[in-house]
Amino acid sequence: MHLHINPHDEAPVYRQIQHQIGRAIADREIRPGDLLDSHQDLAVQLAVSPSAVRKAYQELQSDGLCDESRGGDFRVTTPDLGSGHGSSTDLALSLLKRELLTRELRTAREVQHRLLPPPEVSGDSWTVTSRSYPAGALAGDFYDIVEHENSIIDIAIADVAGKGLAAGLIMAVAKSLIPLAATQDSPGDALGELNERLFPLLSNREFVALAYARFDPRDGTLQIANAGLPDPYLLRHTGPVETLGVEGDRLPLGIRRGIPYFTSKFSIHPADRLLLVTDGIPEAADPKDNPIGYEGLARLLDSSLEWAGNSTTSTADQWLDRLLEQVSRRTGSMLEDDWTAVLLEYQRP
Repeated sequence: MHLHINPHDEAPVYRQIQHQIGRAIADREIRPGDLLDSHQDLAVQLAVSPSAVRKAYQELQSDGLCDESRGGDFRVTTPDLGSGHGSSTDLALSLLKRELLTRELRTAREVQHRLLPPPEVSGDSWTVTSRSYPAGALAGDFYDIVEHENSIIDIAIADVAGKGLAAGLIMAVAKSLIPLAATQDSPGDALGELNERLFPLLSNREFVALAYARFDPRDGTLQIANAGLPDPYLLRHTGPVETLGVEGDRLPLGIRRGIPYFTSKFSIHPADRLLLVTDGIPEAADPKDNPIGYEGLARLLDSSLEWAGNSTTSTADQWLDRLLEQVSRRTGSMLEDDWTAVLLEYQRP
């Protein structure tokens, strides 16, 4: 059996593994009683996380296609597939239904992607460059940009709890509320408005982590409020990377009503860059399940003079692509969680 992980397939890694092994069972390439590779060995072969392989095996076990022994090995337990209209036909139909569902989810993802702003939006003295890569067919991450008439811009970046269809639908609802939030007097007020709107729409264990920034290019004033996302990184052209923390509890949106969100103010200068990310990037793990970490990401930003000390040597989109490539090299190209990054570059008018 030869498995192949397609980095361009929007299906998550574990689902690709599950489908390919299921197809191999249906095609009699794998037979009842065959022992599957250990999830550690297969993870090394495919250069993916062992947790992704184990999840694929557990999904196959839920389908009744394999069973786990006390030692942690998985063995094919499918009944005899050799009788014409028996379980082989049922399995093939089941796999076909999954493939059709995957196609529908891909179509939904295309529609979802069109809800996002373009990858690059520019003004007279600023550029916002964005990258968003879903781990599955539907994304829970999103970002948005709102331009005000007085040259001020608002930037929102968010991560919906969970995955799949539910997270995708919540993402669309939360994204639709950003223009309303932009009418508030401050980023903290914007988060408060979003929280009150989202709370009655979400059930238990459903919430939205969101960071909100407001930038005035006329004087370089930056305001930030945060509801559960990583602290943004400020890359000054004259010094090391800074993390921009805010006061308050920083609870995600939708947990409960009446949460106060605080706004912190900073000053940035021409040639400085502000990076906002969802937690899928710093929490991305290598094949040994070691995450890059928040401090690790900060060190990665701070380790290159080209990125952190002299931003004029590369354009914003080149810089962001290079950063994500570095993270991918350390953690593998297969995503276990959505990756979203938004880079604001302040330019001289």
